[in-house]
Amino acid sequence: MQVTHDLKLDLPLQSCDFKVPTEACLPNLKVFHLKGFVFSDDESSERLFSSCPTLEDLALQSCYLRVGCHKFSVSNPSLKRLTITSTVTDFLLEQKVELVINAPRLVYLEYSSSVFHSHQFVDVQLLAEAVIYLAVATNLFNGLKNIQSLQISSDSLLILACHRVPLPPFGKLMELKIVGWEFNTIGLCHFLMHCCQLETLIFQKISDEWDPRTWALAAHLLASFWNHVKDIKILSFGGEEAHMKLVQYFLNNALVLEKLTIHITGGEQHSKNDLLSLPRASRECQVVIL
Repeated sequence: MQVTHDLKLDLPLQSCDFKVPTEACLPNLKVFHLKGFVFSDDESSERLFSSCPTLEDLALQSCYLRVGCHKFSVSNPSLKRLTITSTVTDFLLEQKVELVINAPRLVYLEYSSSVFHSHQFVDVQLLAEAVIYLAVATNLFNGLKNIQSLQISSDSLLILACHRVPLPPFGKLMELKIVGWEFNTIGLCHFLMHCCQLETLIFQKISDEWDPRTWALAAHLLASFWNHVKDIKILSFGGEEAHMKLVQYFLNNALVLEKLTIHITGGEQHSKNDLLSLPRASRECQVVIL
């Protein structure tokens, strides 16, 4: 079977099991998107993806792993972009499946799945950007230690903190974006402690509650962090008292902050005036209201 460039398959979930022949070869395929595909054993995934020698973009959405699957392998020498979302299995609570990624040219990973209990990254040294939404996952972040840009859900940060998941130092991470509508201070601080070079911090939303004790502890734990963050963006600012206090906290602690950008989604004109008049620890800091 020969396919040129793009192949996108949207199948009814669990419609039937597919057996990948040992002689399968898709030599020209560069974009491969699968939805509703059923993998029945450990060899199916490795055989399928390794049969695409020029593959660059692989997306797996709502794929299904049978109970016989214990390892799911994505091994491809040319793969640059990998997306895995909403993967499900038989017997979610009992079945343990390992995700193995061997992709030396991979630069982008989008991952949203709670199926895989462990992760093995064989060769992902070029991986620079990741988008992560997940439940509990052991050793996932060890494979992301070289990334430069990360988007992660606030729920993921909370889970990492509550389960005390060990994190590596993210020595190359320059930009971090927190998405989701449940802001969690403990999870955020737990993660930021490992971001030793981070310069840009982006929030989809900030907390509607203010706990001075938590943030007082955070100021101590994140003392070194405030010495390198230069750009903070808040994409949804409603003007509540807790929002104002958190912005003031950022301005008081970020010693080298160059720019704070705030997108106002609620509140009156006085919120803008109050924000612009807040004192700043960094003399170079510019507050931009949008």
